Amino acid sequence: MTPFLFLLVVDSLVELFRQAIKRNLFCGVRVGEKETEVGLLQFVDVTLFLGDVSPENIWVIKVLSWYQDLG
Repeated sequence: MTPFLFLLVVDSLVELFRQAIKRNLFCGVRVGEKETEVGLLQFVDVTLFLGDVSPENIWVIKVLSWYQDLG
């Protein structure tokens, strides 16, 4: 049951992050020839937020860290 609950929480975190990107509140880093924007990497229980150093990006990560404190 615990892994399933973890997936539900992480899925909602990813959705919040996608909404932040969609609303131009977070700007990820651009990689490759096509300059694909990458802002979030996940592996098992590790989540990495990748972005430019800007007040907007810092604010989004701070708000998402509050989300973590709820859990």
